[in-house]
Amino acid sequence: MEKSRKKYVGLKGVNVAIIIIMIFIITIIISKVVADNMSNKNLNNITSEYKEQPEENKIVTTPRVEGMSFEEAKRELEKYNLKIEKIEEKTTKVLKGYVLRQEPKYNTKIEENSIVKVYVSINK
Repeated sequence: MEKSRKKYVGLKGVNVAIIIIMIFIITIIISKVVADNMSNKNLNNITSEYKEQPEENKIVTTPRVEGMSFEEAKRELEKYNLKIEKIEEKTTKVLKGYVLRQEPKYNTKIEENSIVKVYVSINK
């Protein structure tokens, strides 16, 4: 009778050891999964922060559009990714619909997508 009792006690010790080893393995697996998940979240945050930063506009030199028709000036400024603001001005010096002057002046360094004001004749 004593021999069977010892076997039972021995098996109980083995079972406890197996359970401890399984808990240890499960803990390692869970910590690995959590660590991988955290590094992916950090990578996603870094990527989204990078994407949210606005791109810097390129610097361009304004072309000369004085003396051109408004349509010609508009096409020329669009080549440089510049926007145009038309301001009509009365004059008898230049034909109707032609650019009298521009702001900023030609050969000025400005950012792409900036506005160039063109003063267009409405007389004659």
